[in-house]
Amino acid sequence: MRMNMDRLLIQQRTRRFMCPATLCVLALLTACSEPPPVAEVAVRVVVTPAVQDDVIIYGDYVGRTEASKRVEVNARVNGFLEEIAFVDGGVVAKRGTLYRIDPEPYQAVVDRAKATLSSRQAALDKFRRDVARIKPLFEEDAASQLDYDDSVANVQQGEAALAEAKADLKKAQLELDYTEIKSPIGGMIGESRVDVGALIKASDPVPLTTVSQIDPINVYFAMSALDYLNARRRVRSRYEDQKSEREGRALEGKVSITLPDDSQYRFKGVVSFTSPQINPETGTFAIRALVRNPDRELLPGQYTRVKMPLEVRRNALLIPEECILIEQGGVYVYVVLPNSRVERRLIFTGSIVDGKMIVEKGLETGEQLILHGINKVYHGSLVDAINEAEYEAELEAEIQSQMTETADEEAEE
Repeated sequence: MRMNMDRLLIQQRTRRFMCPATLCVLALLTACSEPPPVAEVAVRVVVTPAVQDDVIIYGDYVGRTEASKRVEVNARVNGFLEEIAFVDGGVVAKRGTLYRIDPEPYQAVVDRAKATLSSRQAALDKFRRDVARIKPLFEEDAASQLDYDDSVANVQQGEAALAEAKADLKKAQLELDYTEIKSPIGGMIGESRVDVGALIKASDPVPLTTVSQIDPINVYFAMSALDYLNARRRVRSRYEDQKSEREGRALEGKVSITLPDDSQYRFKGVVSFTSPQINPETGTFAIRALVRNPDRELLPGQYTRVKMPLEVRRNALLIPEECILIEQGGVYVYVVLPNSRVERRLIFTGSIVDGKMIVEKGLETGEQLILHGINKVYHGSLVDAINEAEYEAELEAEIQSQMTETADEEAEE
C-alpha cells in the first residue's frame, strides 16, 4: 500500500515538471508546421490624372423639323383642268408650271380686248386730226367756239376710252396667264387634290396642292428657362469680346443635329428665331434653327436630337467617364494614393462633355484615378499603377510578339 502511494506521488511530480516542457515542444512543432505569411501582390492597373480645362457645356433637346416655307396653291381663274405638269411628291422649281386650265375662253377675251383697243386708238387718232384741222379755223374765226370745244372734248374722251381699253386688255392677259398655274416657290410638292377634266374655281376653299421649301429647313426645339439664361450670358460675353452684337435675335449660335440613326448631320443649324415669351404650361422657350438641306435628308415632321452650346466653364476639373462607379450611395472613383494604396472616394459631378465628366467636388487636379482594372481592386488595395502611354506601349509590344511567334510558326511549317 505504501509502495503504491509513493509511485503515484512520483508520477504526479513528474507530470507537474514535464507539462511546461512538453507544451513548449508542442508549440514549437506547431509553429514550424504553419506556412510563412504570403507577401501582398500589387494589382496592375492603368491610371489617368484629373485635369483642368476650359469646356463648353451643351444642352441636348428633342427637335422637330418643319418646312421653312409652305405655300398652298390655288386657282385664280375658273375653267376646266387640261394638264397636271408635276409628279406627286416630286421636286418643283420656282415659277415652274404645275397646272394648265383650258385657255381658249380667256384667249378670246384677250383677242376682243385687243380689237377694242385698236378701235379706240383709231377713234382717238381721228379726234386728234379733227382738233388739228379745227384749231386754225377757230383762231381765224372761221369755226365756232362750240365746234372747237367739241373736238377737244372728243380727244379727251378718246384718251379715256383708250386707257380703259388698255386696262381691259391687261386684265384679260392676266387672266389668260393665270390659266397656267405656277409654283410660287421651289421645293417638294404634295399630292394633287384635283384630276384632269375637273372644273376648277378660284373660289374653291380647298387648295389644289401644297409646295414645301425644305432647303433650308427649320428645326424647332424647346429650351428651359435656365438653359436660356446660360446661353444668353454666354452669347453676351462672346459679343463683348468680338464687339459684333446683332439685333433682333435673343440667342446667337450654331446647333448640331443627330439623325434618327444616331449619325451626325453634316450641316450645322443657325438660330434664326427665339420666342419672345416663355410658355407658362411647359416653362420653356421655343427656339428655331435654320439648317441647310440640299440632299433632302431631313423631311418635315421628322424628330431629331439637337445639341446647342450653353456656357463655357473655365478651368473645369475633368475625368473620363470610365473612371466612375455609380452606386446607391452616390458616384465613386478609385484614387491611387502616393503609397500605391487605393482609396474609394465619393465625388460630386456635373455635366458630361465629350466623354469627360465635370467634377464639382471631391477631387484635386492631378490626382491619379484608376481607368482600367477597377473590377480588380477594392478600398485599401495595393496597386502597381502605369499610365495610359505605358499601357499602350505594352499592348503594342505584346501584339508585335504575337505576330513574331505566328510568323515563326508558319515558317517552321
